[in-house]
Amino acid sequence: MADEKKSISVLIPNYNGRQLLEKHLPYTYAALENAGIPFEIIVVDDCSTDDSVSFLRGCYPDIRLLENPVNRGFSVTCNRGIAAAQHELLLLLNSDIQLTVDYFANQWPCFMHENTFGVAGQIIDATTGTTGNAGRLLKKYRYRINTKRFFKTTTPGKPVPTVQLSGANALVRTDRIRLLGGFDEIFSPFYSEDTDLSLRAWRMGWACYYDFGSTCTHLGASTIKAKHCRQEIKKIYYRNKFILNAIHRRGVPGTGFSIQLVCFDVLPKLLAGKTWIWDSFTAYRRYRAAVMGSREHLRELMQRQGRQIELADINRLVLDAIAAEGHTIVRL
Repeated sequence: MADEKKSISVLIPNYNGRQLLEKHLPYTYAALENAGIPFEIIVVDDCSTDDSVSFLRGCYPDIRLLENPVNRGFSVTCNRGIAAAQHELLLLLNSDIQLTVDYFANQWPCFMHENTFGVAGQIIDATTGTTGNAGRLLKKYRYRINTKRFFKTTTPGKPVPTVQLSGANALVRTDRIRLLGGFDEIFSPFYSEDTDLSLRAWRMGWACYYDFGSTCTHLGASTIKAKHCRQEIKKIYYRNKFILNAIHRRGVPGTGFSIQLVCFDVLPKLLAGKTWIWDSFTAYRRYRAAVMGSREHLRELMQRQGRQIELADINRLVLDAIAAEGHTIVRL
């Protein structure tokens, strides 16, 4: 197994997470040291107002600390760390994730496959003890992208191809995430950026894996909830869902797509008194030029790779990869 291992840069975006860093960094070090590989830890601080920076400087002087002069959100913050990473693999790690000591042991074989983009382990909710994630397929629902068609396998000790990686604990090839341009900053401050990244990887002909055998615990959206009220989170969530669909759906997202959004998302919620949905829709409309830019960038990347993979092709690619690796899946 030793010759299959690769060096790792760990990237942790931070906003007012001093207590989370203090609690979880020792577990991150333990997992890396147990793996016996060269590593570095990069923390990109997104203009925290707590004592995160002074804590890291005093207690972890070996950590590469990058500081945003203003608060920029998840995608921008991560992209700064992606640009700075020095090792073969990059672990995107939320500050509220606690790794197990053998977290990486089961993931090395994924990178023996030339077309692997990345792998993410099983996330266990720290409060309930339940698993909120599994292997994923795209679920057909009108025009909408939905990756919550969960499955498990009869070989849980072996990583399995999946539509989506979680941005909370994804181990990816550094050169490939850079080729994609990192996370699309159109999704700032948060939500849908990891779904978009995974879909772009598949459309480039690369594979994403889910590993049931690698476990970690997660507090769940703790930094988001600390900064944003519930209604604001909903507005951003739906705006970004609209953007995600507009980037990846076949055909130009013009008037017809806007009519679909109004009929199936906006009007039902307005009639239910959820008036915030109108703000999500109007915000999406302001992003139309940026959406077209993201679509064109992806089209150019696929063209360079000699790929013409559409969203509708991804389930077939995932299922073919699952079958080729000898998995039997059970839908959840």
